[in-house]
Amino acid sequence: MSCLLATSMFFVAGCEDKNDPDKPSNSVPDPEGTIQVTVRSTYPGYMGNSVCPNDCYGCFFITSSNNFSCALYGNWKFASVGKVNGLGNVTKIPASGWANQVAIVPGHGYVGASSYEGRTDYVRIYVIDWIISTSGGIIGAEIKYQSPFIP
Repeated sequence: MSCLLATSMFFVAGCEDKNDPDKPSNSVPDPEGTIQVTVRSTYPGYMGNSVCPNDCYGCFFITSSNNFSCALYGNWKFASVGKVNGLGNVTKIPASGWANQVAIVPGHGYVGASSYEGRTDYVRIYVIDWIISTSGGIIGAEIKYQSPFIP
């Protein structure tokens, strides 16, 4: 009887929820409303293309230094949540690490916050990979995002 109980406890303790989005190593489906875009880096004097999520004030873009940054008429801050398997693993608004520019790393998740007139809206972002030019340089990133993000 004690062997059966010990075996049962081993299997229960060894099981983990493979669908738990809070565990970064788990792959969970993209949330409803996910948008996938390719965003080119900007070059001096040129805004490039920017991302303007619904419900957020202003836009954000990728700088020539490959950082997320605030576009004109926006008040954005960004925080990295680290390496995750996809957008569905970005589940919380970080308590710290917010900056006006944040380095982009493929395979990492981010939360962006747009503030306007006392209201803050959030977007969750996942960087899929770099966009590489035919000459071999980085010219942008392929990202997924969801807005509004309400954890």
